[in-house]
Formats: sequence, C-alpha cells, structure tokens
Amino acid sequence: MSNASKPIDLLRELKKLRISINNKRILDVGCGKGDWISYMNQTTGEAHTQVHFMGADISLKEVTVAKSRNSARNSDFLRATIKNLPFRGNAFDIVICNVVLPYVSQKKAIEQISRVLNEEGVIFASHHDFGWYLANALSGRGVYHGFH
Repeated sequence: MSNASKPIDLLRELKKLRISINNKRILDVGCGKGDWISYMNQTTGEAHTQVHFMGADISLKEVTVAKSRNSARNSDFLRATIKNLPFRGNAFDIVICNVVLPYVSQKKAIEQISRVLNEEGVIFASHHDFGWYLANALSGRGVYHGFH
C-alpha cells in the first residue's frame, strides 16, 4: 500500500520503481471527478500516447463530471462498483485505488482488483493520513472505518 495520495506522488513512485506507463492500461477505481487521470494526461503529455486510462466510480454524478473534464481520447469513465468490476480478467497493467479501501469490503475489493489486474500488474492503494483521522475525531464527526 502506498501513501501516494496525490497524482504527483504516484508519478514519483512509478519512476522510483522504474515503471513506465507507456503502452499500459490503467484503471482508477473510485476515480471521483477524474482528477488523477486528468493530471496524468496533462503531465505525461504526448510521450505516453499509447496509455489508456479507465476511471470507475460508484457515483453517476462524479462519472459525469469526470467525462466532462477529461476529453482525451485515451480516457474512458463509467459507473461501477468495486464489488463487481465490469472488466474481463487480466485487463489492466496498473490499478489505482485512492482512498477507497477504508469504505468498502477489503476482501471483495482485493478479489476484484486481483481479477482485473494482469500477472505483472501493480496496484497503488492510498489511504487517509493520520491527520485526517485526528481532525475528524477532534471535530466530533468521528472516524469511519469500513474494514470488513
């Protein structure tokens, strides 16, 4: 699990691991408004024209916003739940799972991610940092853990 909670952190992690995104299929599970995919497209530019990004989110509203903000031909977005990802097995080289796992059944999520990730694939999963949990606890909102 990575603490790469920002797209720039993810790019640094990929560089450290000597992983190129060129000719890769990348799934962003819980993509929200598509910020990560938008950033990756803007940052990597024409050097990575063969990369394909797929964003999946449970919220139709978020997917609609993501589609409107990401017009690149190499990016697609759809409404989907991590409990039942609508992709064939071994479909992706990289899966990004940014602050999703605390809110879902980890067992089912990992099963689905493992199914769609190819044998040589890499997953980058991030989580809230300690400050987020502390701020929520101190504010009286409490801290929710969806661990199952």
